[in-house]
Amino acid sequence: MIVNNRKPVEILSDTEIEKIREASARILEETGCRINDLETLKIFKENGFEADFGSKTVKFPPGKLNEYLAYAKNSEGYTLYGRNLANKAEFGKGKTNIMSSSGQYMVYDFEIDERREATSKDMAEYIRISNYLENIDIVGSLILPSDIPVNTRGMEQEILLLNNTEKPVSFWITNPREAEYQIEIMKVLRSSQGKLKDYPFCQCFIEAISPLQFTGESLRILRMFAEEGLPIGFGPMAMQGATAPATVAGTIVQENAEILAGIVISQIINPGNPVTYWGIPHCMDLRTANMSFGSPEQSLLAVSLAQVARSYGFCSIGLNEGLSDSNLIDDAQSGFERGISLLNGIYAKADILAHQGICGQDSCGSILQLIIDNEFLSFLKRYFNFFEVSEDTIAEEIIKRVGIGGNFLTEEHTLKHFKKEIYSPGILNRENWDSWARDGRKSTKERAIEKYVELVKSDPVEPISEDHMKEIEDILKMAKENLR
Repeated sequence: MIVNNRKPVEILSDTEIEKIREASARILEETGCRINDLETLKIFKENGFEADFGSKTVKFPPGKLNEYLAYAKNSEGYTLYGRNLANKAEFGKGKTNIMSSSGQYMVYDFEIDERREATSKDMAEYIRISNYLENIDIVGSLILPSDIPVNTRGMEQEILLLNNTEKPVSFWITNPREAEYQIEIMKVLRSSQGKLKDYPFCQCFIEAISPLQFTGESLRILRMFAEEGLPIGFGPMAMQGATAPATVAGTIVQENAEILAGIVISQIINPGNPVTYWGIPHCMDLRTANMSFGSPEQSLLAVSLAQVARSYGFCSIGLNEGLSDSNLIDDAQSGFERGISLLNGIYAKADILAHQGICGQDSCGSILQLIIDNEFLSFLKRYFNFFEVSEDTIAEEIIKRVGIGGNFLTEEHTLKHFKKEIYSPGILNRENWDSWARDGRKSTKERAIEKYVELVKSDPVEPISEDHMKEIEDILKMAKENLR
């Protein structure tokens, strides 16, 4: 968790924000969104929206739009908790929480220097390591194990996460039938501590399919989480130039409209339901037509959408910053793309920066990359701690006493302040050339491997209790029988 006590960076003027908001509102009023779920269409119709069951579209009159957005804007934020309630991620409190990736289909295996399919053994190990990375506040599974059947993969991913970390978690929730069991598992684990809605483990992520449509599966999951009062994040990944306009401003307008539509659905079902406004569009690379993770547009879009979200009064904002297009974990491109965008995301005062540990554009997950990202975040945590200007820290009397030509090494003032005032890196290199050469000329990647080897030896967290695990195994057994 990083706290930026300064004002958030602002890219847009008040006039520009107003133009974006007005355009988004007109799109929702005149074009609307396609809602591929009959029950959700009925909910809209019953609450006074213009719902066309033939075309499956809903239009949002300004009065109705503002009425339901007001419920979310009046929220005071929410908190995610780990199995250990002392481990939490607070939203709406001026803190930037850091999350590792919710799961990539491939893993970078540094021993063979290649991607390969991920396994449940990989996943459990990476979760345990993530639990001990001090700058990862919300632990994602990082990878998706290919050795678990697809029909219950989400549940087993969830169980592995909850059994191997005591921090809040993040995992993919994509199948509404499986989602019912995923919620039940979380209820079992919370049963001795209170209600799940009061101590949620995670937020559910709902992604509109740009432009301007929602799948039936995502809408059913949305309804399920809203009915339980659990946090929901809304984050379309519109691609500038492909599934959104080629202009930055046009992509912001469309993305904002899609997010607002999702938030409205949640508030119709459960007024005041906690939500996160995720500003996570990408742009299209002009040469390859791939989405770009490390482009300057990625940060322009993210930081601008954070500003737009704040203008509505939403108190929980998520961004995907700290990413790169590089397929290498320790080259210059990876370093500057990740570093610059992480800096921008924290300056934007986002409540969450997500998906650390990814190599390339959703290419694979890497525990080494996550270890390096953790180091970046240590660096930035020190930067955003800034410094105190006081009589003690100005040190005028100390400077006078040491005098011309002296040194401060043995001063009590130095002993008092150096640990807080001077950042000491973990895996970054500060040796001179000769010392570095004598030590084997290690790269950042090699030092990350050493850290990985050290962390693998860490004691595992206390597992889920036998009683709770028995209940969870019964739920999993039932799901396997019903989700064939």
